[in-house]
Amino acid sequence: MAGKYGVLGPDGYIEISEELLDQLGASPGWRYSQQIVKRRLEICFFPPKHNKSPAGVLKEYIDPAAAAELDGLLLGGGKGASDDCNDRGTGHPVG
Repeated sequence: MAGKYGVLGPDGYIEISEELLDQLGASPGWRYSQQIVKRRLEICFFPPKHNKSPAGVLKEYIDPAAAAELDGLLLGGGKGASDDCNDRGTGHPVG
């Protein structure tokens, strides 16, 4: 796998190239998760919530406790530490 290299910024910021973000389909407003996996930083991107899915459209009509449980299911609650960024909020593999 060919890598992209950069320099960690003074405040700990990293820059992700536009090319890589385009390959992932990620854009401003997308959410991400980050975790350490075998001494590597894994960053997974997934699109923001929207009102096109039944979970988004009907959320205001669902009991708050049920809505919280639904959020946990949509965000991959209960899965292993790393599932290669699959099914975290989108139902589709990212990348």
